[in-house]
Amino acid sequence: LYLGSELAGQLPADVLKAVGITTILIPAHTGLDVVVHPDDFTYYRRYVADDAGYPVIALFPEFVRRIDDVLSAPDGGAVLVHCAA
Repeated sequence: LYLGSELAGQLPADVLKAVGITTILIPAHTGLDVVVHPDDFTYYRRYVADDAGYPVIALFPEFVRRIDDVLSAPDGGAVLVHCAA
């Protein structure tokens, strides 16, 4: 499991693949097109407003399930989770 900024998701695909990343989870709203390698990775995006009152905790079970699915898959894989910063 890797955590990073929006820039981490824009690294060259070969760099991300070198550490085993197969899925990119984006719990944020960046306003930009953050899917830069659609043929190389599975993307999962959820709109999360950058607002202290946004109910992001309600989305945690879904995020955890997706991460667990990737990490426990027979063929392995890693997940990059990145925000909008």
